[in-house]
Amino acid sequence: MSKPELVYFDFAGRGEPVRLAFALGDVDFTDTRIPGEEFGKRKAAGDFPMGSVPVLIVDGLTIHQSTSILRYAGKLGGSYPTDPVQSALADAIADSWEELLGQMFTPGSEEEKKAKRTAVLENGGKKLMDFIDAQLAKDHGFLISDKI
Repeated sequence: MSKPELVYFDFAGRGEPVRLAFALGDVDFTDTRIPGEEFGKRKAAGDFPMGSVPVLIVDGLTIHQSTSILRYAGKLGGSYPTDPVQSALADAIADSWEELLGQMFTPGSEEEKKAKRTAVLENGGKKLMDFIDAQLAKDHGFLISDKI
């Protein structure tokens, strides 16, 4: 297997959890940070299967969807559960977070965007954080298992 290459912008966003998972697992990867102009050119060239980033390139295969990439990074680094129930719980948390992000970033005026983000965080965001807090308390400081 070749060294994975993460392609994303030069800011945290949806790429940072992947970077952190690779770092946590001590996985050697190439962190390619692209400026907007290069993104436009590469998008036009068809480098990104869904027209967006992040993508992960492994052995010539381009993988899209940030949560799928995050799961892959966790599996490589040993931080993704092997137990089916624990992995389903990890997926539920990651998918809930992804759903919240999707709801927060919608078109509109700055005032409308701020109101939307506030509403999402006060409702779904609070529910997710409460769930995570309860998991941490139940599992003695870990979210899913005795090490994750």
